[in-house]
Amino acid sequence: MGNEKNIDENYFNNNYFLGKLLELENWSSGKLVEKKELAKDFQKSAKKLFNEFINYSTKDEKQFFSGNYPRAVFLLSKPPYTQNIKEYLNEFLFNIKSEKSDFEFILSFLACLLLKNKTLENKPKHTHARKPKSIITLKTLVLEKMEYGEEKSILRCSSSELGDFKLILYKDFSINYKLVRVGYWLNLIDFSLKHINEENNAKEIILYNNKDSLLILNPDYLIDVTDISECFSSSSYNVNLYFLKKFGKMSSGPALIIGNIINHLFDEIVVHGDLDFDVLYEEALGQRPISVFSLSLTEPGVFAEIKEKAKVQFENLVISCEDIDDCQISVEPSFASPKYGLQGRLDALLEYEDDGHRKDIIELKSGRPPSVNIVAYDSKGNPVRTGVWPNHLAQTTAYNMLLDSTFAGRTGYSQILYS
Repeated sequence: MGNEKNIDENYFNNNYFLGKLLELENWSSGKLVEKKELAKDFQKSAKKLFNEFINYSTKDEKQFFSGNYPRAVFLLSKPPYTQNIKEYLNEFLFNIKSEKSDFEFILSFLACLLLKNKTLENKPKHTHARKPKSIITLKTLVLEKMEYGEEKSILRCSSSELGDFKLILYKDFSINYKLVRVGYWLNLIDFSLKHINEENNAKEIILYNNKDSLLILNPDYLIDVTDISECFSSSSYNVNLYFLKKFGKMSSGPALIIGNIINHLFDEIVVHGDLDFDVLYEEALGQRPISVFSLSLTEPGVFAEIKEKAKVQFENLVISCEDIDDCQISVEPSFASPKYGLQGRLDALLEYEDDGHRKDIIELKSGRPPSVNIVAYDSKGNPVRTGVWPNHLAQTTAYNMLLDSTFAGRTGYSQILYS
């Protein structure tokens, strides 16, 4: 009975998809060309049929797909499909949304897909694949791990813009080969591109990293900027600290309480100006009642010291914020960047009416700056002496990436304020 049920189900679904295909074939190509609204309806119906078939054909696969494009690439990479139809996937996706669609090609592609034919009857009249010389930002799917080496590693990838291509990771980028798995999404930023002529005159596309390149693994999974900054110490960094802190106990000691108080004082000073310290101090304690209560049980005499330190920092903040004027201030604005796979919340964002592109960052730290200049390095490897801790520099750098990916043409400054 189980086999009969599967046969009946497959028979029903196959007839359903073929019936939908016949409905599309009955549309008059002449009318589609003449009437734009009718053409759009045709494209929507073709897209719906494509998505329904792709989802039905992969519903039993024990693999996570983040969308219909990776589903289609996965399906067309398996028998009985051949490279012939897979090569035209991106052309099909282009035609079902273009104002100048090749309707015969759309039908031919769908027929090949549903009937599992090995060749297309009607090839596209025009090829719309872009062939840039470099890639600014490209989201791509990993299809195969081909070769690993310390100096060079090779992945086979696919994107809706370029189709299938080889991704070559040189030198420092080669280590990413070990982190990547088939089915991962990558964001490739500022990669170089070249076309290689093969023996049959076909062109193979190759992307490779250069000194300006960035590679983002699974960018749809957003990592908090603060979590990244906590992986940095005064002399090095360790990404495992991110995972280690997930298993550690949350602290409610004096340093954390002071930090929360200072943040509240800063927010109020920036928005409202010089206010009464005692009032703000009591408000700040009231915002973290559980932490305050816990500390009062373990270290009841520490609050006098906390208040004294907070008052000193309050006075420093009042002086430091006097120069903040002639701008619109947003306190603790949040941003997310699918481009870089980051999310974060700034302490303050300054915007200016006379310069719409300028966005300044203020990051508050309730501590002291380093006593000596710490050396960091720019993208060209040149040493830069800074007066801030490496974790604070990493945090502010990530905030700049968030703002740059949110506001096109953004300019501005970053300030780390040690109170």
